[in-house]
Amino acid sequence: MTPEECFFRFAFPCSEVLYTVGKIDKKTFSLLQDFAEKKQAPPRELLEQTFRSAIRKIRERMNIEDIWNLDTIKKYFLKVHNEALDDCDIDHLTRDELNKHGLLEQILKLCRIHEAAVIGIISKPSLPHKVLKVKFNSTERNIVNLYDLNVAEGDRVIVHYGIAVEKIKL
Repeated sequence: MTPEECFFRFAFPCSEVLYTVGKIDKKTFSLLQDFAEKKQAPPRELLEQTFRSAIRKIRERMNIEDIWNLDTIKKYFLKVHNEALDDCDIDHLTRDELNKHGLLEQILKLCRIHEAAVIGIISKPSLPHKVLKVKFNSTERNIVNLYDLNVAEGDRVIVHYGIAVEKIKL
C-alpha cells in the first residue's frame, strides 16, 4: 500500500462531512467517491488540497515536514488522530461550525478510529459492498467493507467513520 492509498482510506470518510458543511464542492466530493469506489488513491495534490487541515495536523503533531511515508501516516491515524478529536481539531472544522450544523457529538463519536472484532458478515446482492458487524469496547455496529478487505468472523479491522479501513494482521 502506498502512503497516498493509506492516507485516503483514513481520510475519505471525512470528505462527506467536508461536503455537508460546504468545505468542498460537489465536484470534488464526487471525484473522491469515484476514487474510493475504484479502490485507488487520488493524486497527492488533490489529497493535499482537499484535506489541508489533516496534512497540517500530521506535520504539526508528528513534527515532520514530509508526511508521505507509510509509517508516519499509519502512526498518525492509529495513535494521534483520536487525540486531535479530543482537542476538537477536526479537518477544516471548528466546534462552532459543527454545532451550527448539529454535528458535533456525532462527528466526535464517528470520527474516532477503533480496532474492532468482526462478529458477522452481511452480504446481499442488493448491497454494493459487504457489511461487517463489528464489536469494539462494548459497542456493536455495522460498518461498510468499502475496500473489499478479505476478512472473516474473528478477524480484527481498523474502523474509521463506519468504514473498515484495514485488516489487522496478527
